[in-house]
Amino acid sequence: VILIGENTKNAAASRIHEIQHLIQFQEGKLVFTNGRPLAWTYDLQDEIEAYRIQYLFAPDSLPEAVENIDAINAAYVRRFYPELPEQQLSLESTLGEIEAALKTCNSANVLPSEICQSLGYKEFPEKHTLKNFLDTEKALVRPNIANFITNWAIKYRS
Repeated sequence: VILIGENTKNAAASRIHEIQHLIQFQEGKLVFTNGRPLAWTYDLQDEIEAYRIQYLFAPDSLPEAVENIDAINAAYVRRFYPELPEQQLSLESTLGEIEAALKTCNSANVLPSEICQSLGYKEFPEKHTLKNFLDTEKALVRPNIANFITNWAIKYRS
């Protein structure tokens, strides 16, 4: 979600920060669902990049002052986002990498293995990339929805 605030230098810096997240989306580093980041790809590296861009525009717009751009690192960003994994995650990350990264932080996110289990996978496809997993699920879900609608229509048509 991109929030547009008042028209001040700090508001403009905040917009630049949010635009960086759109660039990350274009690069496959961040995935959005329903206007929010998919937790499996949202990490400290995304925020480090965004705060560094914000700093270049208006150093005094950050939530806490820093001496230079190099001070915007994992330790700095973790103060605001303690639940995010440090490792850069993306569409090209494997489900196993995502699972391991989420287990190293205070994340309350549902783990990929839990989702796979609930979807009926007999084994956790840890070597599949997130992109491959999402593409596979899209292919599997659409026929199921069509079958459900068809069966419902047959049952209640008369």
